[in-house]
Amino acid sequence: MSWILRLMGLFYAATGFVYVRTYAVNAVADRLLEALDGLPAPKERIKRLWLTLGAALTVGSGLALLTLSGWILPFMVANAVVQGGWLLYARIAFPPEDEEDRAGRRQTTNAFLVWCVATAIALFIVTGNRQIIESGMIQTLLPPVGSVALFGWLMVQK
Repeated sequence: MSWILRLMGLFYAATGFVYVRTYAVNAVADRLLEALDGLPAPKERIKRLWLTLGAALTVGSGLALLTLSGWILPFMVANAVVQGGWLLYARIAFPPEDEEDRAGRRQTTNAFLVWCVATAIALFIVTGNRQIIESGMIQTLLPPVGSVALFGWLMVQK
């Protein structure tokens, strides 16, 4: 069963880093637009913070799964709450304006549902077999330190 968690961890750590890469590239364009238009609107700042937190939690969850850390469930549940909260907030603050926006929102919603299934699988495996969790410095420190460092780095990119 540990291979399932590690495979999910590899997927989510890689996905999180791809998102971070895209986020960093978009930061350049955002800075240019902000230079032209002034400071971003408050809801844009909230969006940036929320999505940054989601990226950091996704990478942290992936690292926790890869290392079979005791952080698996806290990170995955926190990320589910952040993603679900974002979808609820975005429905009000950023309603889709065209078909492309609606398709993007559907993809985001589908990704959230897949995350919820992955969280349920991890919950089932971890609670059913407590011996699967490994303890050590890497398992204890890598997920939270990696997530906090990534979050801080992303915040200074803007």
